[in-house]
Amino acid sequence: MKKIFFAFLLSAFLGTAFAFDFSVSAPKKVPFGASEEYDIYRNLNVKFGIPYKVADEQVLCFDICYPKTEAPKGGFPLIVYFHGGGWSGGERFSGYGFFNDEVRHYNECGIAVATVTYRFSRWGKPRRDMSVCVVDAMDALRYITKYAKNLEINPSKIGVYGHSAGGHITFMVALADQSVFEGDKSLKNVKYKIACAVPQSGPTSFVDDRADAEGSFMKNKNQMRQPLAGRFDDVELLKRLSPAEYIKKDCPPMLIFQGEKDTIVPQNAALFMMQRAREVGATQVECVISEGAQHSFENARKPDNHELADIRRAFFIKHLTK
Repeated sequence: MKKIFFAFLLSAFLGTAFAFDFSVSAPKKVPFGASEEYDIYRNLNVKFGIPYKVADEQVLCFDICYPKTEAPKGGFPLIVYFHGGGWSGGERFSGYGFFNDEVRHYNECGIAVATVTYRFSRWGKPRRDMSVCVVDAMDALRYITKYAKNLEINPSKIGVYGHSAGGHITFMVALADQSVFEGDKSLKNVKYKIACAVPQSGPTSFVDDRADAEGSFMKNKNQMRQPLAGRFDDVELLKRLSPAEYIKKDCPPMLIFQGEKDTIVPQNAALFMMQRAREVGATQVECVISEGAQHSFENARKPDNHELADIRRAFFIKHLTK
């Protein structure tokens, strides 16, 4: 009875949401919450709380910050951000590289920016590993692609970025076989296209020690118990969640950010991905390792955080607006 009642309320909620969201041609604030409460959206033109699916009785949403101009023919280019939090926490309103001035910069260059809520791994019931993070991220991209015209987005100009667990998700949505991570039935057979990606401080392999180092987050079974749902010896799962397993010559242009002194996700992760990229001939994969930088680029020196922002912005503008 509880589930039936929930479904009824949800149906009514989504019906209202879709009617409002897709009945207008120009970007307007969607009344799903007070976006002004979040500093990230200060003075931005945001559609807030757009639901893209329901999973485990949770309504999953994304926000889009639009340029304050009329949409070009074909829609705005879009950058989608995935937050970090060890695949078991965090929220879509913050993260390394997802700042008010960063979003405003892209908007002023004619690029919309979205940020996504996804389910977390869980040790309780229902127990689930971090595959759900990848599935949900892919479903958000499928939804945006399916309703690109309504959302005024150009589906051939979608870039992605994220930090830490979000960096891993960024790798996965850009590289992995989409058919391996099937999601919501309403989005079945929808294929999205990634134009470019900026994964930051993200793990690249759970099966090759060359991508790791002693003392890292991935080496700590207590920390990885929930993300892997205790399946430490499930080699197929570990391979399926390893971005380096999917790298191909024709992968999207990619700019990897990594801190030299990162002890959570060591620089070996980025170096291993670069090695794999060179092995398959993916010369469009680049890497920037910041001297002295820790996991969230604290103490970054060369390049420092201002220079990293300039590099990231130039990369997205090159691949999404040229």
